[in-house]
Amino acid sequence: MVSTLGGTVAFVDRADEAVLSGPELVVGLGVGAFEHARLYAHLTGRACEFAEDLERLAAFPDAAVVVTTYAFVDERLLDHLYDRYPLTSAPGLIFSYDDADLSLQVLTRAAALHCSHRHFEYRRVDINTNIEFGAHMAPEFSIVGAQATPAEFRRALASNAGLLTLYSHSDGIDAYLRDGLVLCPMEDADLGVQPAPSCVVTGYCQRCSRPMSEVLGTETLLHPRAVKAHVLVYCVCWGLYPSQQMYSPAYALSRRLLESFTVGALVTSWEINIQRLPLTARLFHDVARGLPLGEALARHLSSPEARGNYHKLCLIGDPGVRLEPLDVPDPLAGVQALQKPPTPSPRCFAGLTLLRLMILRGHVSEGRPDVAARVTASAAEYEAMLVEGRRHDAALVDRFRRDMLDWLTSQDTMLSKNWGRFVDSIEALPDKTPCSVCGRRTVARAFVLRIAGAAPRRETVCPSCGSVQDMPIDHTLSMSVTPDGWMHLHGSPPRSEWLARVTIERFFTRETLHWDWPAAATGEPAQSFQVPEPWPHVPFRLSLIMVHGDCEFTVLGCLYRGTLSPEGDAVDSSV
Repeated sequence: MVSTLGGTVAFVDRADEAVLSGPELVVGLGVGAFEHARLYAHLTGRACEFAEDLERLAAFPDAAVVVTTYAFVDERLLDHLYDRYPLTSAPGLIFSYDDADLSLQVLTRAAALHCSHRHFEYRRVDINTNIEFGAHMAPEFSIVGAQATPAEFRRALASNAGLLTLYSHSDGIDAYLRDGLVLCPMEDADLGVQPAPSCVVTGYCQRCSRPMSEVLGTETLLHPRAVKAHVLVYCVCWGLYPSQQMYSPAYALSRRLLESFTVGALVTSWEINIQRLPLTARLFHDVARGLPLGEALARHLSSPEARGNYHKLCLIGDPGVRLEPLDVPDPLAGVQALQKPPTPSPRCFAGLTLLRLMILRGHVSEGRPDVAARVTASAAEYEAMLVEGRRHDAALVDRFRRDMLDWLTSQDTMLSKNWGRFVDSIEALPDKTPCSVCGRRTVARAFVLRIAGAAPRRETVCPSCGSVQDMPIDHTLSMSVTPDGWMHLHGSPPRSEWLARVTIERFFTRETLHWDWPAAATGEPAQSFQVPEPWPHVPFRLSLIMVHGDCEFTVLGCLYRGTLSPEGDAVDSSV
């Protein structure tokens, strides 16, 4: 252990008797731990007191270290030590799963305090099985993600890092690393100890989905003795032991970590914890920059984020253990500042619901049978991003918006024929402006949909030209058209987060033409656009379909017959 931590052992001829005194206090909890507590206080230069039970331990709220037997290690003790506020320094806990080996743990944790490295080949190594990343090893900061190879995982775990963090899933008995690689102590476990975990009882490894006979003795199971680090922050559920009364602590993964004597100090959980990287990013950085473990853990436990999520961790080892103080940058500074975006509005979810219903009732596009499947898949990914509160994925949003536009332009551009079946009520609006194509009056109506949170839609219809405007009722946008192929937007187009396409449907040939509407230099839709080809023979239906915001769409259109208006050659779809 001493050599692993970079220290040496020297034998001396004699030792002066020391008085157990100092500014900090070691408390022995339980009669069986009293002599071990005296030894630890002697080795670390502290005063020593004793408490026969947990109630008497309350008399020493400022204890730096508690040495105890395993019978006292349960949630009552751990809550007493670490579920406190405010906390300026978290105490260390020293025990052994086998009380006969408590003296070894006392010597080991004292050695870890005295043998701190001045230099590590790898100062900090983060292993996070929840992120899609491979591996990058560097002296100051290394990162290993779910896409790393088994060899890269093994190298990182055995790197003897100053700080090793492991973010994964555990039941207290094993820890998932990647497909085909599990941190597991079953290789040398006494399988006769009861109560035994399900893999022992059934002979089947749930983590690998294979019989135990096929994984024992193979490289699929990585024994915890392979883990080497000065400080290990083990972020999992049931980090200290499996659920008590369900399984024997003989099978605990952390037991093998502590009894391997290759980990100087262990910071971990003792029950189910909500594991979120922003919660622990500052703790990782505080340890990496050289704060004493007790201070770093206290800062974490006292933070509003940890308290609000009840994210509790304990320290098995000495609170004075630390890396050499060094001003290092925080590689997860952006993650610490990351806050989930606001919960999407009911209107946003209503828009997604309407899109799904329209796809369900839409027709299969000739020559484009995959367009509905694509938009359905990208809409599901987009919704998952919103609901999970993940970081904004611009590429996903752009793909969803384009898939949605592809599908809308593959349908009859009078989209009210589709969404009209989801209407709850209709109200005629007072607007009756003449259609500038044929001169007939138009009728505007407001449609309330049978979808909670959906914005009512406004559709303006000409008896001859059909739908000339279809949009959310609180939007204002119109389009005018000239015979030379120019289209002009009027009103209030979206400033950003939009995509639009011009569609021409020829009635006699059933031919459909498409052109994407360009953006202005400032990001909003260009005010004017001329199609790059001559107008086809009239009549044809001309439409501009725009996707914008959170799954909303607008359709501007007209039945274009040429220059029929005596007032001039402009055709205006505004209402």
